Amino acid sequence: MRFICVGLFNTMLDFLMFNFLAFMVHLPVLVANTISVCVGVVVSYFLNHSFVFKYHKSPSLKSFLKFFVVTGMSVLIVQTIVIAVMTPLYSSIVSMLLPKISSNPMAINQQQIAVNLAKISAVCVGMFWNFFFYSKTIFNTTKKVNE
Repeated sequence: MRFICVGLFNTMLDFLMFNFLAFMVHLPVLVANTISVCVGVVVSYFLNHSFVFKYHKSPSLKSFLKFFVVTGMSVLIVQTIVIAVMTPLYSSIVSMLLPKISSNPMAINQQQIAVNLAKISAVCVGMFWNFFFYSKTIFNTTKKVNE
């Protein structure tokens, strides 16, 4: 449950930054995604370390780097692939289901909806990836037989 709460918080932070960077600053979608997630990774590390897994060791550069690699793989590889693959699919679905929303440049458009749906899919896939690797490699609290 704690993992889900922290994940929801980080997801909201990620989405706010992502949408701001992509649609207000007009950065390319994949660049905005990378930046928003990198900020989220730092916040996520400390929340997962102290609140989710209540890890007994102090935060360290070594465990942060492991965390960053696992999360980085999730974000830069897994999420990027999911976003790249799912955006065209969602674009087709959204354009069929919704008429042109508005000619106002500040209004949400079909592409923004499709990109956010793809990002939601990417976050869901990444969540499973992250939990598995966090619990098995970074915040593993099971004792080894010879310890």
